[in-house]
Amino acid sequence: MPKFRVYGGNDAWLLKYTDLEADNAAQAANIANDNIHNLDWKQTGNVVVFDDFEVFSDMTEEIADEESIEAELIGLSPRAIQTIRAALEHAIGSGLPLSMSPAEVTQLCKRFTR
Repeated sequence: MPKFRVYGGNDAWLLKYTDLEADNAAQAANIANDNIHNLDWKQTGNVVVFDDFEVFSDMTEEIADEESIEAELIGLSPRAIQTIRAALEHAIGSGLPLSMSPAEVTQLCKRFTR
């Protein structure tokens, strides 16, 4: 039976920040608001979720099973596999958001070493 990836979510605010100079907090907020697209905004990692959860049926896609994925990985060079492992391990160590859990990434890295 085929597998499908189904996406869903909530309305949310992805909180970001930027550092700038101003005389006071109100002026800083005004400067940020006036220059919203010209400032270097950094993600805090905090998300404020609101509204009900919704499934996005138009984004549903069929996905390959694990055997097909492993067959594709066989074609990767050892250097490519090392690069992928290092990037994944760095992402976990840095706390970067990933679509896989840290445990799933660790399992994937172990599969690369077989």
